[in-house]
Amino acid sequence: MAEDVIHKHKILKNFLHIIGVDMATAVEDACSMEHVLDVTTIKKLKKFAESTEIWQIQMNYYIHLNIMRKWEITNIKTI
Repeated sequence: MAEDVIHKHKILKNFLHIIGVDMATAVEDACSMEHVLDVTTIKKLKKFAESTEIWQIQMNYYIHLNIMRKWEITNIKTI
């Protein structure tokens, strides 16, 4: 349940940011919207967002960031 809310929040925040809402406002608005919008609506917003170039750039950044974190964690454990 909590993971679903976090997932909805991320989708909504990213969508709002893509359409030009500043990040601070996007975070606040996503908090409100995630409790009101139907899951089908959120899925459609995600599908739309995924078709944009900005979404792809953001996802590549997060993937790279996660790879770097895993590399750091692995190397720190071996020291």
